[in-house]
Amino acid sequence: MTSLVVMAQIETDDPRLSLESLATAVTTSATTTAALRQTVLDHLPDDVTRLIAVLPLEQARRLMWLHERMGDLTGDSTFVRPPSGYVPPGGR
Repeated sequence: MTSLVVMAQIETDDPRLSLESLATAVTTSATTTAALRQTVLDHLPDDVTRLIAVLPLEQARRLMWLHERMGDLTGDSTFVRPPSGYVPPGGR
C-alpha cells in the first residue's frame, strides 16, 4: 500500500472552518484542535486516514516557498511546480 501526504485547499462556508476558528484552535485546548481537525476530515474523501496539518492559505504558501528555497540551497530538486498552463480540478 502506498501512503502519500497531499496539501489541499478547501473552500467552504462552514463556520467551524473560519480563519477565526482556526486561530482559536491553534491557541486553545487539545479538544478544540481535535474538533477542528475532525471538521476538516469531514470535508475530505473517505480514504483520507490522517490529518497532518491545518493552516491558512498564506501560511501554506510560505511553507512551500521555504521548501523550494531549501531545495535550491541543498541541490534537492524533488519539488516540481505544475506546468504554467496547468488548470486544477474544477478550473480554479
